[in-house]
Amino acid sequence: MNSKLDLNRAFAEHGVTSKAVAERIGLTPQTISAYVTGNPTVKSLYLIADALECDVRDLFYPAEDETTIVPEASSSCAENAKPHTCALLTCPHCGTVLNASLSIVSKL
Repeated sequence: MNSKLDLNRAFAEHGVTSKAVAERIGLTPQTISAYVTGNPTVKSLYLIADALECDVRDLFYPAEDETTIVPEASSSCAENAKPHTCALLTCPHCGTVLNASLSIVSKL
């Protein structure tokens, strides 16, 4: 599973703003903004993680859309109603693969 750095998401999940993180570690908001849009050093990531009171790995999230569409004829889909869509989704936190299906039974 590929992962990517997403500081804005980490800030949101920890209920803080980039300005608050900057104040906690003694940097300017502009520096934190540069880290969000750029490529921060490993030392900077550890400072941010300490400010958020989390592990540095918590700053990384699964790469964009790791959703896999399962073909309609697959036995993974329990419903035979058509049209329907099935997908395998990976939980971004624990890595559990979930099988989800959606069936349209009738139109309103």
